[in-house]
Amino acid sequence: MSVAPTSDALRSRGEFVAHARVRPHDGSEVRLLRRFGSTEKSALENLRSALVNLVGVVEEGAVMTDGERRILKARAGFGRFVAAYDRTVPQLQEGTEAIDDFRRSTSPLVPMLLMEGFAAAITDHLRTWGLSAVPQGDDPRPSLGYASDFTLFRAVLEPLAAAIWMLGPAERDERVLRATKLAIYEHLKSRPLKRMDGSVDPREQRLFDEQRADIEQVCAAMGYDLDAMSSPRKAISPTQFVNGARDFIPGVADEFFYYWTVCSRYSHAQMQSARAWSVESEQKTTSGASAVFEVDPSLIADIADFITAALDRLVALLRERGVIRVPR
Repeated sequence: MSVAPTSDALRSRGEFVAHARVRPHDGSEVRLLRRFGSTEKSALENLRSALVNLVGVVEEGAVMTDGERRILKARAGFGRFVAAYDRTVPQLQEGTEAIDDFRRSTSPLVPMLLMEGFAAAITDHLRTWGLSAVPQGDDPRPSLGYASDFTLFRAVLEPLAAAIWMLGPAERDERVLRATKLAIYEHLKSRPLKRMDGSVDPREQRLFDEQRADIEQVCAAMGYDLDAMSSPRKAISPTQFVNGARDFIPGVADEFFYYWTVCSRYSHAQMQSARAWSVESEQKTTSGASAVFEVDPSLIADIADFITAALDRLVALLRERGVIRVPR
């Protein structure tokens, strides 16, 4: 990275240009990156910021681990996913399995509204994680928390698993059955909450009742026994659909339950358990030595890479079933 010679004309206008040749981590073609500034220092600073945003390159002499580079790359990819989601709305294509599923179930809840709810949760948590992980000040490395990154990633992995488990089967009736089970699970977990005085929010009650009516409509159309499917013995649970989603992600399938469990332990503040995945070091103080536990960037990077693969699979499944996104 260096400041290129400038012509007298550029110099007279106070314009300096800094340039660098960049080899992206994905192995794509080397590219030349240029940034201008009113001084040599500002040109270099502008270039350095652009490099950090592009591939996680840092200034000379600084150290960035492979995990931190992978985190920055994943963060950029998630940003593109979020931006694409924000600009579009879902649409079912005629003559596809998505239309067939909707007509068979007779309700937009199963599976379309469920799917959009999962997509919204995935996108919002990725957006929040991207803002959380942004490099701070002059430090080009991603900003990581000890537990918060895992909590946000758990909120991504769970709806990802539910969506993939729901859309994965080739048989239409199995997809509708799974979507109905997920709708029942959500309904059972969303009973209106009572305040201290025993009152219930009327809007909360109305939405709960409407959801029940939608599920009853699907069960009537499909011949399901709603009471039986709502029993503790029959009801679906996150463990089941996270485990089941592995059947539809080739190659890295077995990691789904593992990463979800790791993130869940951090989310539930099981810090004694989470120590196993932390970077441990010794810190000497005036009162003696103590152990210090810090987040392991390589673990965050592994989870981010897995989420990238799972997102790719979900997008592929949506296209296979006939769900596309069109501009708002």
